[in-house]
Amino acid sequence: MSKFSTFDDFNPVLGAEKTLEAFRDIAFNEVAPPLLLVYGTTGNGKTHLCEATARELLKRGIECRLWVVADLVSKLKESIPKDTTELLMTSMKTVPALILDEWGQNYGSDWEVQKLEEIVIARERAGLITVVTSNLEPDKLAVKAERAVNRFRDRAEARCIVNKAVSYRPKKKARRQKGD
Repeated sequence: MSKFSTFDDFNPVLGAEKTLEAFRDIAFNEVAPPLLLVYGTTGNGKTHLCEATARELLKRGIECRLWVVADLVSKLKESIPKDTTELLMTSMKTVPALILDEWGQNYGSDWEVQKLEEIVIARERAGLITVVTSNLEPDKLAVKAERAVNRFRDRAEARCIVNKAVSYRPKKKARRQKGD
């Protein structure tokens, strides 16, 4: 987790207002809906807000895990020969707050999608905080992970938000080149 990713240093731009509000609700509001799916183009602040949310939840004493989905899938695969897959799955299903960043970057096998769906469905049933971000629209995510994605679209205790902001990265690069 970047030591710089906080809500205070997030620069909200046009199109990111609802996204910022939703992440702040998860981080600071005990009655916020526990499920949040945020999608939008790359570089528009989703990862920054994931890290800021994890940081605030930890400050509040709420155990939180933040995973890039590709890293979690790799960890699950590594656990197979060690016979620790179920231990890792139980941990992901029961941690009070779980943030999964960049779902859909690499879809992978049916087994990988099944494991991710198992995690999301178990968490939804338990009412645990679950945040998922993606660069893909929910309909594209649902092609393989329909059961999980529908948890974020069809439930009263969930929110599905498009981050309409454009990428920050070209602006950051231009500032670095200018020496700001």
